[in-house]
Amino acid sequence: MKRKLVLLACGVMVMGSLLGACGNADGGQAGNGKPVQSETSVAPELAAKWSLVQFTVNGKTSKAEELLPDVRLRAPEFTCEDGTHCEITLNGKSHAGTISNEDGAYVISFNDTDQKMTATLDGDVLELTNTKGTVTMVFQLTEQDETAAN
Repeated sequence: MKRKLVLLACGVMVMGSLLGACGNADGGQAGNGKPVQSETSVAPELAAKWSLVQFTVNGKTSKAEELLPDVRLRAPEFTCEDGTHCEITLNGKSHAGTISNEDGAYVISFNDTDQKMTATLDGDVLELTNTKGTVTMVFQLTEQDETAAN
């Protein structure tokens, strides 16, 4: 009986050690504060720093370089750290999203709305378009995220 308890305790300790050594695969934070690269990253090439080039709303295009400073603060931003989870900020409000691959296209589904966006990548230019086709945002790659390369 005592031997079975010792073996059970050892087994629990081994399992605890193995599970404790596992990383967080859902894009969380590692112990060093850096995002954990997901093994199932949908779009690792999107894990980068992006700068707004222009955005179009209902046919009216605004170029980032021409925006007044107060308007620039509310301009669209796109961030993605792990190629699966992203965030789009518009007018000071952040919208968390999840990137999926649907029929060969990247689609972003958001946590706070049923609206989706399609993401297309052409070299170092990222274009996001809503499903209605009334909003398009164009971003330029500024810096590749070091976690995406690992």
